[in-house]
Amino acid sequence: MATRVTPPGEAKPHLFLPDAALVRHAHIDDDHRELIDILNGMLQQADDRGMLAGAVFGDGLRALIARAERHFRDEEAEMAAAAYPELAAHKAVHAAALAHFADTLRGATGQADASAVYNLFNIVLDDLLRADLGFKSYLDATRRGDRLATSAAAR
Repeated sequence: MATRVTPPGEAKPHLFLPDAALVRHAHIDDDHRELIDILNGMLQQADDRGMLAGAVFGDGLRALIARAERHFRDEEAEMAAAAYPELAAHKAVHAAALAHFADTLRGATGQADASAVYNLFNIVLDDLLRADLGFKSYLDATRRGDRLATSAAAR
């Protein structure tokens, strides 16, 4: 299941991890949900005009960066352990995302519009869709190959 059920009376999160974006490997999907939870937390603090206080945006962005750094490190270790051939390219996507987050933080002054949070979400989704789903395909193919090899050996 991609998202948790929202209890009655609780505001539905603005952002969520679509089922199609699930990698279904180790902790990766949970990490992605945590990144999105940070962004939803920022959006929930926006005022009626969709504005976030500068401190709210800055603190949320710092939390996103710290969590993304840890996630990227862990994900790259998982990819290395799986002998993922696109690891170098994947690391470049991670570096670009972190650079974008850092640039956004450096440029943050005063209030931020909620659209800035949506822009951060787009960066997270870009990593997921452009890079992580390639890892999912690799894992799926590797698993199918292992099953086929095991089945052939059993004959």
